[in-house]
Amino acid sequence: MSRTSVALGLTLSSLSMVLAAGTARAQGVATPTPPPAAAPAPVRYSPTPATAPVPATPVPSPVAATPAQSKAECPATAGDPSARGAALDPNLDRGFLLATAMTQPAGSLTYSNYELLLHGITYGITDRAQASLTILPPYVKDMPFVGIFSLKGRIVSTARLQLASQISVTFAKDSSDSATAGSLGLLASACLSEGCESLLSASATWMWGSGTQALLYGGSLLVKVSEFAKLVAEVVSAAGGSDFEQAPLALLNYGVRFHSARFAGDIGLIRPVGDDVSGEFVLGFPFVSFSYRAL
Repeated sequence: MSRTSVALGLTLSSLSMVLAAGTARAQGVATPTPPPAAAPAPVRYSPTPATAPVPATPVPSPVAATPAQSKAECPATAGDPSARGAALDPNLDRGFLLATAMTQPAGSLTYSNYELLLHGITYGITDRAQASLTILPPYVKDMPFVGIFSLKGRIVSTARLQLASQISVTFAKDSSDSATAGSLGLLASACLSEGCESLLSASATWMWGSGTQALLYGGSLLVKVSEFAKLVAEVVSAAGGSDFEQAPLALLNYGVRFHSARFAGDIGLIRPVGDDVSGEFVLGFPFVSFSYRAL
């Protein structure tokens, strides 16, 4: 046998032994078994899905109105249905010339001017009573001084009807003489809107003094057309003497009023009508008045 054959036989024998040993080692080692997977947690059924609680919305606390807001901006209250109209129009206690049944708010102080000649101050004693002082200074020599003091109080106040009474004392004095006169009037106003911002008014005032007497009467209409404007119309007439003879003429006044809570101004025309003045006045002569509420 040659060396090659012997070497080949030894190589094959060694390879057979190595393979047999590897097989035996593989069979003798146990493969570890992995642990079983954990079972999933059971799902519980809920008929209503869980939701996060919704936080409550905070409600802002009311802010108390300041005194100025209470007088000038707050709406009418159940106790005084006309409070809004009076608070938003410093001229609401009158038309052009005639008084209405309305009064200035309590604690208010209002300055008024007529034709740049007459000056007046009105103080609201309560929401239903006021005191006024109006003066005509002596602008020129020998012109008399005239002062008028009046008290007005509402005796009926409902959502649609206002009734008031007014008493006045007039004092006049020039360089040589003086005179005093009095008047007592009954005033009624029908509210045409909530808060009495639009009014239909009528009045009758008995005046006496210096041995004579007269009855001044008429009516006025205030119609609100916007937040800050009203139309004004007024008719004034009188009867005088011992038998209250009717005056031969009347005054037809008309125009517009611009106002806010502090300021009000009337711009219009005063037109005499009657047989004695027929055709003399086409439109009338100008009339201007304004008021400023200081408090």
